[in-house]
Amino acid sequence: MIRFLQVNIGVGRAAQDLMVHTAREHCADVVLVSEQYRNLGEDVGWYSDVSGRAAIFLAKDIAIDEIGPADTGFRWIKIKGIRFYSVYCSPNISLDEYNEFLSTLEDSVRGADGPVLVGGDFNAKRPEWGSQISDIRGDTLADLSFSLDLQVCNVGDHPTFTRGGSESFIDITFVSRSLWSKVNNWRVLEEESMSLHWYIIFEISLNTSLPVQPTPKGWNWRKLDRERLLMFLETRTVSDFGDTNSTEVLPNALDAYLAAACNHSMPNKSYHGRKNPGIQGTYPNGTQQSLEDNGRSFPLDAQC
Repeated sequence: MIRFLQVNIGVGRAAQDLMVHTAREHCADVVLVSEQYRNLGEDVGWYSDVSGRAAIFLAKDIAIDEIGPADTGFRWIKIKGIRFYSVYCSPNISLDEYNEFLSTLEDSVRGADGPVLVGGDFNAKRPEWGSQISDIRGDTLADLSFSLDLQVCNVGDHPTFTRGGSESFIDITFVSRSLWSKVNNWRVLEEESMSLHWYIIFEISLNTSLPVQPTPKGWNWRKLDRERLLMFLETRTVSDFGDTNSTEVLPNALDAYLAAACNHSMPNKSYHGRKNPGIQGTYPNGTQQSLEDNGRSFPLDAQC
């Protein structure tokens, strides 16, 4: 098992010191950090991105398979065959810059030769991870997760960010579909972080083997290549895919034609990691409930 702590510490010195203490108190192996106050150095297990706003901190001595390059807005390391990404994206960048950031992240994730975990502050809103509303950034991020077949781990109704009377669900944890059944006890901690963000804690069990559900079929409309679509429509007809003179087989020919057009101009997508409102965790009043979802059990008080 690998235990994770995830938090945006808001560039606060005291918040960073407290984060290190909290990680050890909760026996965390890996900490996904956003907006760190300072970088501690790779010699002590601290791996930062170029901008100094996303980092992975190894709170315990744990073997590393591979260390990824320092990109802008994210950094990854590979442990026990899994790539772990820590991510931060500022709310102040333009939509074009946001799309460029996501494209760079997508290229990196697609280059992984195994499952991935991507966690951090995306400053994006969608109901899949708890928000009551959607924004453009959230729509784009959701499309990306569809394309990469990443599942949302966020559950429950506790916000991950609070400021006065305002609250948001902007700190998100995604995992590859093959890891979905192995993520246990994802929850927001009711503990002081000295930041506007709450701690998130969860575990990945590496000794379980559960069946993987079939992947839904579809296409990633965000990646539509209009030139390839136009070329297909100009060079192919429905009659290429079946008899168009028979009313009995025409629908099948039309379906095959449209599917071929989509295959020619867009990559496939798959996604079924929507937020499950039936899963509950730790809430602001301190209430804890047993977590179960499709046969998965979540121990609330796992030991180190």
